[in-house]
Amino acid sequence: MSEAVRPLPVGVVVPTRNAMPWLPPHVEALRALAPHVQEILVVDSESDDGTTAYIEQHVEHPALRVLSHPPGLYPSWNHGIASVEAPLTYISTVGDVITPEGLTHLVEVIEQHDADVVVSPPRFELAPGAEPSTEPWPILEILQWLEVDQPRALPSHTAYWLAIFYMPQAVLGSAASNLFRTSFLKTAPYPDDCGAAGDTAWTLAHGLRAAFALTPRECASYLHQPGSAMTRRPPPELMRRLRTIAARALEAAFDGTDPDDDGEADALRILLGLLQRAERVETEKVEHRAVLEASRTGGVPWFLSRTAWRARAGRNRGRRAIKAIHAEIEALVKRTLPPTPPGWRSDWRAPLWRYA
Repeated sequence: MSEAVRPLPVGVVVPTRNAMPWLPPHVEALRALAPHVQEILVVDSESDDGTTAYIEQHVEHPALRVLSHPPGLYPSWNHGIASVEAPLTYISTVGDVITPEGLTHLVEVIEQHDADVVVSPPRFELAPGAEPSTEPWPILEILQWLEVDQPRALPSHTAYWLAIFYMPQAVLGSAASNLFRTSFLKTAPYPDDCGAAGDTAWTLAHGLRAAFALTPRECASYLHQPGSAMTRRPPPELMRRLRTIAARALEAAFDGTDPDDDGEADALRILLGLLQRAERVETEKVEHRAVLEASRTGGVPWFLSRTAWRARAGRNRGRRAIKAIHAEIEALVKRTLPPTPPGWRSDWRAPLWRYA
């Protein structure tokens, strides 16, 4: 590292697993970044294609470390974050790159606003065989919605309402476009039981106690991989898990607080009640579905069983009830979030989570 360059107080976490097809251009970006950061931690998950050897051969840094962790993207992130010594953490997923100027800007914003996380919009690039997304990412809409034309703080409650509104899409956007305060991130691990929606789950789990900042500047690129777009109909089990995470965070936020609070806290209590009601309905729906599935393997046609018909009716009532609760949540969110600018409209603002 050149003594003429004072490194940013940033630890770069690079999760890898058999990444050689995308590694050479990513390593070139890491080489450009290396003189500007305090440390680089590679978290490798059982690569057998020479990934770690390639990084060690081509990236020079006095604080380069290679850690091992079993496969699993978000658990690997958490493992790397736990070992970061720098005050700030940047997650450098292979294929997504940031320039030294972009990282410097994120450092300036997070320090200026004393934030735990700063979010920026990504530049999009296409991997071979990938198709461009036809749906704008939430962060792009949020910047327009809130009329963000320069770096600014985002109140925690607003970030949380936005996370509920766009669920299961992530208000954080791409990890490669964000920067985190390490001390906060170590107390706020990424949930590892939500599949590819770990970024969404992170905001739902920790957003109420995090200080957010936004910048409209594009600082990093995001590589669209084949099949990387979020489905229009998320799996019901994922939505149930995300609702549960949101409810647990709200319960923790209200634990021991004065019941006489401002209007926003009252709205969050209403939201908690709706999420808890959805969880009860979902539990009953799952029980009915289990009875119905068992009837289909009993040797007798299910439609000859009164028990199966009752279970089917109960499952369908549960589906309708979940959709009704989602409609109540949507109305509550729209009353609570800032109004959209005059004349502004987006077809994407039909929440995906309304599906039961």
